[in-house]
Amino acid sequence: MRRAGRATHWAIYALASLLVVHGLGWITWQALRLERAQATARAVEARRDAERIALWRMDSLASALVARETQRPYFEYRAVVAPGRAYERLWGEPRAGEAVRPGRLLLGDPAPEPLTGVAVLHYVVSPTGAITSPQAPSDELLASAGVPAVDSARVDEASARLDALRSMLRSAGELVERVERGGEAEIEAASGEENEGEGEREFAFRQQFADIANRAQQEPASDGPRGDGERAAGSPRALASAGRETETAGGTTADESVGLQDAAAFAETSSSAAFDDAAPGVSVGVFVARWIGPDALALEREAVIEGEAWTQGVWLDWPRLRGVLGGAARGVLPGADVSPAPTGARGDAMLLASLPIRLAAPGVDEGVSLGMTPVRWSLLLTWAAVLTAVVAVGVVLRQAVTLSERRGRFVSAVTHELRTPLTTFQLYSQMLADGMVGDESVRAGYLATLKSESARLAGIVENVLEYARLSRRSGPRETSAISPGELLARLRPVLSRRAEQGDMDLVVHDGLDPGETRRVRGDLDAIERILVNLVDNACKYAGAGAGASAGGGDHEGDPRVHLVLSVEAGDRLGLMVADHGPGIGPEDRERVFGEFRRGERGSRADRGGLGLGLALSRGLAREMGGDLRVVDRRGHGAEVLLTLPLVAGGAIGLGTGLGSGLGTGLGTGEAGHGR
Repeated sequence: MRRAGRATHWAIYALASLLVVHGLGWITWQALRLERAQATARAVEARRDAERIALWRMDSLASALVARETQRPYFEYRAVVAPGRAYERLWGEPRAGEAVRPGRLLLGDPAPEPLTGVAVLHYVVSPTGAITSPQAPSDELLASAGVPAVDSARVDEASARLDALRSMLRSAGELVERVERGGEAEIEAASGEENEGEGEREFAFRQQFADIANRAQQEPASDGPRGDGERAAGSPRALASAGRETETAGGTTADESVGLQDAAAFAETSSSAAFDDAAPGVSVGVFVARWIGPDALALEREAVIEGEAWTQGVWLDWPRLRGVLGGAARGVLPGADVSPAPTGARGDAMLLASLPIRLAAPGVDEGVSLGMTPVRWSLLLTWAAVLTAVVAVGVVLRQAVTLSERRGRFVSAVTHELRTPLTTFQLYSQMLADGMVGDESVRAGYLATLKSESARLAGIVENVLEYARLSRRSGPRETSAISPGELLARLRPVLSRRAEQGDMDLVVHDGLDPGETRRVRGDLDAIERILVNLVDNACKYAGAGAGASAGGGDHEGDPRVHLVLSVEAGDRLGLMVADHGPGIGPEDRERVFGEFRRGERGSRADRGGLGLGLALSRGLAREMGGDLRVVDRRGHGAEVLLTLPLVAGGAIGLGTGLGSGLGTGLGTGEAGHGR
């Protein structure tokens, strides 16, 4: 196959492979992208569900806190109360001789867990701006009212907190502005599509629930005497009923319904003495949350009593409240936190409905490894199958190209080699058959030529058949063990005759230890064929006239062919055939062992041959467990080394036959005319 045709085939193969890999790569990228997008969408949806549940949990706690304070009667913001008065007169100062009792806040009214300790201090702002607390009354008030002694340590602690509260309320404007600016920035940064649609509907639903809990204080009560009875509209049962109505109207989830029931149950543990504040002469508003400091949140409501506007409030411990709400959120949303939000903020689904607090949820981690999903396994198997197919097609194409080249080289070589003997056969046989050669000496020359050409033709055919058998043989070649001396005694006459036919002299160099007892394992016929091929090549490329045509070197014209015996690598017998011809270049030392190939120097020598001898010889050597390679030990000529395995054997002496043969050969060889 011509080089251009071969390049075309490989170019088409490369282009087709590139298109297949590119197409599969695009499909893989799209599949992985869609899988990642689906995983992210599932993660976002799961996070939104967790956020919704977390908000409901926090709003349940916050609403319960607001509901507890909402149910607190207006007069509980007094340190002492005269229970014998009418409901709308319970706010006034006690008169001398009037029976009084300590207020609930003075005696201590801790909220149930987990909101215990969230309410730092209850306070009252008078119409004139004076700030007092029912939990920090003056000693004069307690003494004048005749109230039994209360816990002075608690009163002192409340007094210290009241001083801190007064300081905060005086500077609340600047601090609140800073807090709310930060909250607005946070809400603005978090605003976007996630705050629209379902998120806003969810916020509106939670807001409706919070409004019901906070509005319970404002609903009118039934007619009748007011006292320490249960308030009709603001009772825990009313709150639970409102929650059930909201659940029915809004279609809450199971978790949200549980949140409503929890809020109602929590509110039921609040003040056991609830009063209707909507009495003549008393008007109480709803609680509104506002920030009074960086770590202080307050719930405040306006109470109009006998025409005067009072502010009643409760100072909430923001760090503790943050821990309570954040803990509830982190139960379903790990990594969540809460942060302040501007009072009255709207438009953010992450805001609590009851308090100006915002849920800060962690982002969705899109870098989480999905592992080996079914899609990825399918892609991996597809890639493996496609790459295997591409490699298989490449191997098949290479084999086809190689086979085509081998066929072309075979046809070219065999045609070239057969043409000469067949032409000679045809010409000489026709001349002899037609009686055109009358001279007996000429006839004898023609017959000798026909004989040599027939031998040459038989050798070509035998080499081709042997190489074909070699390629078809699957198992190892049958071998036998023979001593090096016996092997040389058998090979020397054959190799000498072949060298003589090429006008060359065979010189044998024995480098073996005379006491060597090991035997050579191999096939004697195969060893003989290998060495005959090597000597034949030496006669072709280093014989008389070969040096000029092949570009011989300094040793041009030396007719010797050397056979050198040595021990290689300790356990192998080396048989090296060397000549004084042009040699084999470094670039051709592996190429010459290819089938139907010859080295560049041999090709320039224009010597006949199939280029199959060395390929056949190496194949035979390796079948016997040996090897055949080109070496460079003398620095000139061709040197081809055959190595065969040595095996342990009995003591073998160099007998008289071997001794006489080697002695004669070595002596005459060194003289330059040994046979």
